[in-house]
Amino acid sequence: MKPLSIHDVQTKGVELTLQSLRAYWSDHEHFAVAWFGGKDSTALLTVLIHLIDAGLLPQPECL
Repeated sequence: MKPLSIHDVQTKGVELTLQSLRAYWSDHEHFAVAWFGGKDSTALLTVLIHLIDAGLLPQPECL
């Protein structure tokens, strides 16, 4: 079995994140993101905005 590449791991991580967000997204109109300016919270915010811009998540009333 071939080992997973970094790209494979990142892709799977984004897929799992999208599934989790979709499970609860329609239950809310307003979202808050705890952003501290570090690499982890910046990565989360960047992925979230990308998913909204790409049409994979509906635009919330307020972010």
